[in-house]
Amino acid sequence: MQPQDGSAVATVATAASLSVEVWFDLICPWCLVGKRQLEQALAEFRRLHPRHEVAVHWRSQPLLPDIPPQGLPFQEFYLRRLGSAETVAARQAQVRAAGSKLGLDFDFSTIALMPNTRAAHALIADAQAQCDAVTVDALVEDLFVAHFMRGLNLDHGEFLDGLARRHGITRSDAAPAFPPMASGVPLFVANRSHALSGAQPPQRLLAMMLSAARPDSYGSRAR
Repeated sequence: MQPQDGSAVATVATAASLSVEVWFDLICPWCLVGKRQLEQALAEFRRLHPRHEVAVHWRSQPLLPDIPPQGLPFQEFYLRRLGSAETVAARQAQVRAAGSKLGLDFDFSTIALMPNTRAAHALIADAQAQCDAVTVDALVEDLFVAHFMRGLNLDHGEFLDGLARRHGITRSDAAPAFPPMASGVPLFVANRSHALSGAQPPQRLLAMMLSAARPDSYGSRAR
């Protein structure tokens, strides 16, 4: 799976660099699982290629942009979406099992609302314009944890203001221009030449990155 418009992946690799684009939404638990798996793969890549410059770029992809600002009841939303309480419980158990292997403790019982994530993604866009990659990654992490472990509303203005102050971000009033819809999240694109969709094991992500980092892979499009 790949972005509908390959031109949206704008980073151009250099001779000793690895660029990884991550298409994600903050309400997608598999995106947080994928983040942890990517961190493991990146650690091994850096061990194997310590002289490579490595950059991770977070590409916001709001999946449910029409959810009202006040949100929707979380459990009711998934009950309507999946059809039965048993199916909802099975899906959540699957996510918790995957997360527990990575040190993640998903707590769906604390989530009261399915939020609209546009304001949270706007804060990420502000961070990307003002801060370094470490700060952006920390902000994305805080937003994931706030939703899945603390049950906080990601569209709450005071909460987002507090995160902005914590990370030294000045919030803007401009709505971010989101890239064209990816075919699914999480989506990982390495050096514009290789792509993997879904929460992939670290070994697969590492293999993708090693292949993308080969000099003969530079400049080709994701496939």
